[in-house]
Amino acid sequence: MTSSKITEAAEQFYFACENGTGWTNCKPYCHPDATFSSEAKTLQEIDSLDHYTEWMAEVHKHMTNISFDVEGFAHDESRDVVLIYGIYRGVITMSETPQPFETDYVYALKFTEGKISHVTKVWQDDFD
Repeated sequence: MTSSKITEAAEQFYFACENGTGWTNCKPYCHPDATFSSEAKTLQEIDSLDHYTEWMAEVHKHMTNISFDVEGFAHDESRDVVLIYGIYRGVITMSETPQPFETDYVYALKFTEGKISHVTKVWQDDFD
């Protein structure tokens, strides 16, 4: 797969995932058994990419005014890895008093044979 096709697939996956559209809209860019990892406590139990994309869809049910920006995007062609640095914003509506939320994170998307085989989310969550 060409470099431009990989970057295009990474972008399409990113926007589908961050918009909370779930696995149905993310899976065309991924291997069916794609894995997921993160050191964030909130995501400790998630080890498959389909589960993570569904988790992101669930996040959208508990927030309003969601927006996100890509702050950096890089493709390491020799390793077939795409790095996407983003900022995610919104208002958490799970309590009586809505809470503004903003966080920085990086996705490392590993491609195998033109599709995402693994995603690592580098994110410092501070939820206890």
